[in-house]
Amino acid sequence: MCTCWRQYKSRITKQIINVSPGPEASRKLQLLKSDNILDITEWNKFVKFRQSQEFDEISRRYTELAKKNETPHTTSRKGFARLREELRAAKLAKNEDPDEVNRVKTWIAGHKHKDGTPVNENVVDKIAQMEAIPLDKTKLIKDDAVAQV
Repeated sequence: MCTCWRQYKSRITKQIINVSPGPEASRKLQLLKSDNILDITEWNKFVKFRQSQEFDEISRRYTELAKKNETPHTTSRKGFARLREELRAAKLAKNEDPDEVNRVKTWIAGHKHKDGTPVNENVVDKIAQMEAIPLDKTKLIKDDAVAQV
């Protein structure tokens, strides 16, 4: 359900931005409004914000940040905490020690595709660096391989 809502907002934002200003703009924007949006003032606020300079700056800033990301993860919106719990559950199902799932193993799993291949060459290098660091049994985050690489 959340995915559909996010996709709708993204799609509708592109359509709102592409509406050229002019006498027909208001009518075109009203036609974009979904039937389930009952409050016209909320819709107008949404449209006004999406067409604002502030939104444009925010969008540009996050686009630039995304381009700088050299080690993209594959966890989508799941995040690393839920990935770690899935890895622990898989260990339990195999009658293995779930405490073996540490931050390094979670980071590596979160940067590989479902078929086990790393996302890109930069991730391959990071994984090799992490695996070269001896596993420290301390629970300090600042000392583990993820923090060192």
